[in-house]
Amino acid sequence: MAAAQQNERKSTRFDGVYQRPSRTKRYEGKPDVTYTIDYYDPHTGKRVRKAIGNRSDGITAEYANSVRQTLMSTAKKEVLEGIMPQTGKSVPTFGQAWLRYKTDWLEANEKASTYNDTSCYETHLKPRDIDSRSLNAITVVDLEKIVQEKRAAGYAPQTIKTILGIVRRVMNKSMKWKMWRGPSPFNEFTMPEVDNERTRYLSEEDLEKVFTQLKEKNHRAWIMAVIALQCGLRFKDIAQLEISDINFEDGTLFIRKPKNRRSRYVVMTQTVREALQEWLQATRSHLVFPSKANKVLWNVDEDFREVINGLGLNDNVTDNKDKLVFHSLRHTYASHLAKQGYSEMTLAKLLGHRSTEMTRRYAHLMPGTQQAAAEELEMLFKVAHQASPQ
Repeated sequence: MAAAQQNERKSTRFDGVYQRPSRTKRYEGKPDVTYTIDYYDPHTGKRVRKAIGNRSDGITAEYANSVRQTLMSTAKKEVLEGIMPQTGKSVPTFGQAWLRYKTDWLEANEKASTYNDTSCYETHLKPRDIDSRSLNAITVVDLEKIVQEKRAAGYAPQTIKTILGIVRRVMNKSMKWKMWRGPSPFNEFTMPEVDNERTRYLSEEDLEKVFTQLKEKNHRAWIMAVIALQCGLRFKDIAQLEISDINFEDGTLFIRKPKNRRSRYVVMTQTVREALQEWLQATRSHLVFPSKANKVLWNVDEDFREVINGLGLNDNVTDNKDKLVFHSLRHTYASHLAKQGYSEMTLAKLLGHRSTEMTRRYAHLMPGTQQAAAEELEMLFKVAHQASPQ
């Protein structure tokens, strides 16, 4: 029977890649197909045969071929460099890799994302089979299943992308630490797209109400909100501020390690300068806004959300990207500057964008922008109409 099963294996258009129909399992009305690969191991000179997976699991001949090419290329490189092959037993599980990543990377470097990443892992990854699976056994199918299950459970696209981002970072860091050699399933996986562009910003009336109440509830949250609004900074940039980053003489703040990885200076308003001077009189930390453990804050104070919700500013808002959050202060900063007539290039520089691509979302607020475009198109139409044969 085994010989008969083997004879059913057929070649594909890729060298060393074969397909074998299942006798019992069906997929899309036809027998399911298992893809296997053959190649000679340069370490031993022996023929190696591996099953890559089934068509019902999303495996294709193209993917099987890419795995074969990667394995062969890696093995040849190992022979040239005198590296012994890595056995399956020596590859850590994702759970083991996560523990080292958390200890030797997040905690050792006091990463601000330690709390969030740990919470995400404990909630979404530790309970799954992927946690006990060896890194070299994690496939594109596993990643797709995470996406499908989280979507079905109603999780937002950004949350799903965050979960997958942790998996990718752990696997990539483990490769750099020589804990395993890949290939990474993310080479063949497309991360889900996220549309988190915020469209709402606070009016002057709402700003007055928010800041009045916030100053009464939480002075630290109030100052951080003032900096976000008047300097256009993200929460992370504000939370990471150190006392040495403040230059009262020049009136600037030094933003280190921002989102685009390009450090820069921003100008303080008089309100920000005076608020910080008063705040720092009682500070004994190198951080401007330290947590109780003298670490970088990982999230905005709950009082900010309570003020927003207490004023009913998010009532009846169902789309998360339309809800007012701390980041909306930065969006408000940019929106009001756009309404004052500042160009996209100027806004991009003030916001720390690498290009004007991200800044274009504010173009509709710039005075005369849409009217000028409409007039330009109308003129183009008139010229074309006059040039057309009668």
